[in-house]
Amino acid sequence: MKVLLRGIIKALGKAGLIHIFFPVGTKIAKVLLPKEGMISVGKYKMLIEPRKDLGLYFGYEGVEPGVISLLQKLVKAGDVFIDVGAYKGYYSLMASELVEGGGKVIAFEPEQRAFQVLVKNIELNELSNNIIAMNVALSDFDGESYFVESSMGGHFGSGSQTVKVRTIDSVVNQLNATPSMAKLDVEGAEFSVLKGGLNVLTHYHPKLLIEVHTTADFKLFDFLISLGYNISLVDDEGELLFLGVEEIKRKCIERRSTKYGTRMNQHVYCEKCDAK
Repeated sequence: MKVLLRGIIKALGKAGLIHIFFPVGTKIAKVLLPKEGMISVGKYKMLIEPRKDLGLYFGYEGVEPGVISLLQKLVKAGDVFIDVGAYKGYYSLMASELVEGGGKVIAFEPEQRAFQVLVKNIELNELSNNIIAMNVALSDFDGESYFVESSMGGHFGSGSQTVKVRTIDSVVNQLNATPSMAKLDVEGAEFSVLKGGLNVLTHYHPKLLIEVHTTADFKLFDFLISLGYNISLVDDEGELLFLGVEEIKRKCIERRSTKYGTRMNQHVYCEKCDAK
């Protein structure tokens, strides 16, 4: 089934018709696909729910190729990689392979069902000593809040479940970690998460890869610039585009097109100006 559907998508893509098929095709796929499935992430296996995780099922390299390429270039053996909004662990598993040799991955996922699958994927690959999974949301305070679920992530609001909330600073202090890089996918809460990591950003200057949602508070750019970070847009080849902050904001609002004809959030890469 997976091969057949991939073949259909590939043929429609070549014909330039994928944008017409995709809205209807996703509804059909959600009926035809199994509830659970397995994909490969480097040398690891990953349990997913294909009806919810179409991008993962058909190949995340077609959805976020630039992110994958950039992480493979930047994450090194021995690094401490922070995955904020880890979902079911795609990037945590990828980073786990890249940091081998004394490195560590710290994965945060507040949504309960996604966290359960994340833990299963860590256990499936016997990576409990390499990946620390935490069922908490990150923000600019320590405490509790309501969390609204979505298909891949969520956001704070009046909805469905109460979650523990921590700051990056408090977690890093607790774990006595020195983060090298952080990836954020937090459904519009980017600025709050970064404010909660002021001490980490000031003292350790980790590289940042941020998925910028259209609901994001764009003060996050001014905040990072004030801390000495350069900001660039990530293209689909994993190359960095230095466009200026206002142009980057505009592109983040517009979003970007995937090869499937869908619109996806942009990613920005942030690095301290004097980083070596």
